[in-house]
Amino acid sequence: MIFPVSHFSGAAAATPPARVQSTSGVGTAGSCTPSNWGVATTTGNMLVACVYAGRPNAAGAIPTITPPAGWTVISSGSCNVSGQQRFLAAVYVKANAASESNPAAWASSAFMGSGFLQVVLIEWSGCLTSSPQDATGNNTDNSGTAGTSASTGTSGTTAQASEVAIGLVATAADVTSPSAASSFTVDANKTARCLAVYKVISSIGTPASTVSWTTSSISCGAIATFKGN
Repeated sequence: MIFPVSHFSGAAAATPPARVQSTSGVGTAGSCTPSNWGVATTTGNMLVACVYAGRPNAAGAIPTITPPAGWTVISSGSCNVSGQQRFLAAVYVKANAASESNPAAWASSAFMGSGFLQVVLIEWSGCLTSSPQDATGNNTDNSGTAGTSASTGTSGTTAQASEVAIGLVATAADVTSPSAASSFTVDANKTARCLAVYKVISSIGTPASTVSWTTSSISCGAIATFKGN
């Protein structure tokens, strides 16, 4: 008797990236410390930060951000208009992160009062523990034209099908009721000027999203993709 040959490898299917939880903070007194995590983050998970940093007057350069130890900037966009607020949007990552309950403080070179540094942190499972970052893009807008929508920027082509795209639109004014196009989700802990969005993707492409809101504002954006296991 001849038995058919089985082609089952026994290997488990890869688990796609999954959002675990998020937290956020609005800075005062020279720094921004996001609120405590709902539960301690899991060792080995990936942490991503979406950051808005602004300078409320026309003088001086676009602010620079000083992250806590272990964080790496992946993508950034800016808005630099004479006579208006100068600010940036940036995406940072901390791969294979240690467990933490209390996020550390972030700082800006041009912190001038409450609200000009805002940080959204998101914990992700199912991502590579070493160099998960892949494609990036940004929306640098120096036109000075205010509006009620803006792009995160369009990322480069992703290297693989299973990834997560994470981005933000930063605004000069506090805005409300944000929504995101192209099947992106506005994070539940977005802030009034740091409109963090994300999308788990399952095919190779060039992710991007347009974020809309109320209250007209100048804006800029940034986006990055991160590889799943």
